[in-house]
Amino acid sequence: MPRTGRRARIAPADALRGAKAERAFQAWLDSSVLPHMYVEQSRLTVPAPLRGKIKRPDYLVGIPGVGLVAFDVKAKTIYRGNLLFDLPEVQKLRTFARLFHLTVYFACLDPLGSPDGLWVRLDQLDGREVTQRRYGPVVAFPWKTHCLSHSTIRFTKHSYELSPCRKPPPAVKSNCCELLIG
Repeated sequence: MPRTGRRARIAPADALRGAKAERAFQAWLDSSVLPHMYVEQSRLTVPAPLRGKIKRPDYLVGIPGVGLVAFDVKAKTIYRGNLLFDLPEVQKLRTFARLFHLTVYFACLDPLGSPDGLWVRLDQLDGREVTQRRYGPVVAFPWKTHCLSHSTIRFTKHSYELSPCRKPPPAVKSNCCELLIG
């Protein structure tokens, strides 16, 4: 059944996987050299007129030479070679990005705990076909995506470097990961 204006309930197992993914991302952030803040998710952190219209990301991260970037962490299972993103959530994050003039990424981690993951920039979902699933409209993003005209920032535990990207976006790992800028 499609979603109504009310927030859909998340199955307890899915909520646990999401919490585990957020803890893994937090552990990576804590071990990195990047300044960051967790964005508290209570209802009170959004002004009443914007409730239901924007979605807060999970983290705000300061990236040297780039600025502030927002991350929404997800435990994502690959479905037919794609990651599926809930369209209303994408639209609400897009509103957040527009109002705050921030670049927003989905940090998609494997719900089974492998080191595989992918950072999907919100605007990479623009123009993609929307399909209807039993729980509502979704946007599919291919798991194996190549970048041609982007730069990559590679972060390790104690440093970062900027280099051209000549390969598919890498897996998010606990001590190393790359962020597509451009």
